[in-house]
Formats: sequence, structure tokens, C-alpha cells
Amino acid sequence: MLFADDEVIEFHNRITMTIDAHHHLGQGPDYIDRLYEACQRLGIQHVCLLGLPDWVWEGCASNDRVEAAFRQYPDCFIGFAFIQLGEDAPEKVSECHDRGFRGLKLDFPHASYDDPGYFAIYEQAARLGMPLYFHTGITGRFSGMEKRYISSNFMRPICLDAVAPYFPELNILLAHTGNPWLDEAAMLLRIHPNLHSDLTGSTLKYRTPEQLRSVLWWGGDRPYGDQLKRHAFEKIVFGSDVWWDSYEDIRGDYQNLMEKLALPEEIRAKIWGGTMASLLGLA
Repeated sequence: MLFADDEVIEFHNRITMTIDAHHHLGQGPDYIDRLYEACQRLGIQHVCLLGLPDWVWEGCASNDRVEAAFRQYPDCFIGFAFIQLGEDAPEKVSECHDRGFRGLKLDFPHASYDDPGYFAIYEQAARLGMPLYFHTGITGRFSGMEKRYISSNFMRPICLDAVAPYFPELNILLAHTGNPWLDEAAMLLRIHPNLHSDLTGSTLKYRTPEQLRSVLWWGGDRPYGDQLKRHAFEKIVFGSDVWWDSYEDIRGDYQNLMEKLALPEEIRAKIWGGTMASLLGLA
């Protein structure tokens, strides 16, 4: 879905801040510049660049490249460093913090996310105020996976059920709403105040707005709702997880969701950037 120029202007006028919470750098020497130019054109104030291990996409989204991007455009890009659970020590968290990374990206663990062996990593992140962005749900298949023990079962949303209350001071984000385990993810979002999620990947492509409403159903003073009496979609943040040249398509998916569900303007503003700004300390 592409926006006409007048629709883009109207969109900008209604949204006070737009933050892409989930982006990986693509290939090509000019990708960082093209991404920045797209953000300026589309009114996207900040992009969280999530690092990945070097064996994914030939290192194009590595921590080093993410750092180069946020140093080149510090007004726009925010770095989330990839940490390899089961290999990296807690000292790696401090090192990434000192390099200017604002959060951590966690993916491809050697055991489930609730393995107590990983808690030292989470504790260090909590101490430094670094949000944790967990891949949840099915994982893609990459050429570097040969001879690596990677299981989507280790990354089911339920694996964070023990982590969220153990570290209540941690801001935790779920990528993809645990796709395909959306029911599982939604129940955790309702129960744990420090959990939020994006709707990236194929979630908005094969789940209709009505289906998402059926799992994200609570709000306000309704029985069985969120502890802080929040609307269910206050737990959702905007994320792209696409290259810069597909921004308008994924933004159109979010816009369609909001229109079909007639979400209030204040909730839409929180999805587009308000909630993420709070989690990052920008608001």
C-alpha cells in the first residue's frame, strides 16, 4: 500500500513521533544513507537498528555496522547490540553499553530464554537500563545455520513468562508477537506490565485485524485486563523488519489495522512512537 503525497502530509500532521522499533541493516555500501534519506522523507524520527550475528546475511547487520550507522546519523539511529546467549559473558553487555548501544537484541539461543544460565545477561542489562528485544516465534532459515543447534521452541513467548517477573525493572520487547503463537504472546502481554511487542514479519500479512483483536481484546476497566488498566494495543509498537524501500507497505499494514479496529487517536500515537519513546527514555 503506497501513500499519495497528500496522504503522507496528513499522516505526518496526525503523528507526533514515529519510531521504527525493529530494523536490520540490509546489504549494499549505500544502505545506511538510503535508509536515513527514507526516514527523512517519510517523517520517521528514529529507527532501532537490531544487530545480528555475523553469519546472518554475511555480516551486513553486525554490531560493528550498526554502530557505524548510529555514529554516522546519531539523530536518527538507535543501536541494539546482538548478544549470543550461551556464548557471550555479562561483560559483553557492559562493553556494548560503553560503545553507545541503547538496548540488546537476543536471538538463536542455545537453550530456552528462561534458562537460568542466561539470567546474568538479563541482570546486567537491567542494571544498565538496556531494553531487551527478543526474537519470538518461528525463525527464518539462513545459510549459516548448518551445524548450529537452533530451535524455534527455545524462542516461544512462554519462555519469557519466568523472565518478565524475575526482572520487573527490565523493558522487554517481543518481536513478531511470537508468530505463530500469538495467543501465547498476547496472554503474556496482558499479564506482565514490562512486556511489549511489535507486529513484524508475516504477522500482519496472514492475520486479519479482526483476528488480532480477538487475542488483543482487553482494555481499561474490563475484567481480566492489564494490571495498569491499559488498552491492549498500548502494548504494541510499530516495527518494520523490512528494507527501507518497503517502508510504505508495512506502514500501510499498520494503518489498515488501526482503521479497521477504529483505534483511538491516542492509542495510535502510542503505537507509532509514543510507547517506544517511553521505553527508550526519549519522552
